[in-house]
Amino acid sequence: MKRAKKTAPPKAPLRLEMVRAGDLKDNPANWRRHPPGQLSALRNLIADPEVGWASPLLYNERTKRLIDG
Repeated sequence: MKRAKKTAPPKAPLRLEMVRAGDLKDNPANWRRHPPGQLSALRNLIADPEVGWASPLLYNERTKRLIDG
C-alpha cells in the first residue's frame, strides 16, 4: 500500500517592511536580559546615523511582539 504524499501546510505571505522600533512591544517571554550599561551602549549605537541598525527582524503583526532578531 502506498503512503499518501505529505504536503507542507500553506505558508503565510511574507513581506519586508519598515517598522518603527517604538511600535514594537516588549515580549514578556523574552529570556534575554541586558545590563543597563549594555542597553545604553546599544541605544547609542542604533541612534548613531553613521552606524544605525539594518538587520531584518521577525515580529507578530497582531501582537506587535518581536519573535526573532
